[in-house]
Amino acid sequence: VYPDGSVTRLDSLTEVVVKVGRAGGAQQVSLQQSAGLTWNLVQRLVGRSSCDVTGPNNANASVRGTRFGYYVEHDPAGVPVIWIDTYEGVVSIASKVGPPVTAVANQRVTVRADAAPTAPVPIPVTDLQLSFTVFNQTIESVTGVPAAVRAGDRSTGRPAGAAEGAAGGRDARA
Repeated sequence: VYPDGSVTRLDSLTEVVVKVGRAGGAQQVSLQQSAGLTWNLVQRLVGRSSCDVTGPNNANASVRGTRFGYYVEHDPAGVPVIWIDTYEGVVSIASKVGPPVTAVANQRVTVRADAAPTAPVPIPVTDLQLSFTVFNQTIESVTGVPAAVRAGDRSTGRPAGAAEGAAGGRDARA
């Protein structure tokens, strides 16, 4: 969570370097993502504030208030392929080749090595159903605060715990 309330969530095996600073009163956030998936909810930025996510293939996503996923995958030859899925707002995507591309809600742009960003296309249904995507959309749509969360170790054969609902009942077991 950043000072302005923006959020970046990391999926498992994700690697990022985060830099947060201020310049002339403006917040500057920079993520260098080398692997994995991030979910980014960026509050509306004002003035010279900025938020950029960069990764392999010089794929850069610049935003000023949006919700998007940044995915570092690899093709069968092991070459990085970047997918940037825009769920809300506008994302400007650039690479070292070709002009920048603008994606709006429900669009994907792909950046391959030594290639310009692709034209935006609809986000594939399979990506809309990824557990990481569903988790992030769900957590952002829930109002209120969890009453309690407990954890355990499933390898011991003991229950992992229960989440207590707002009414005090057991709404879910995990």
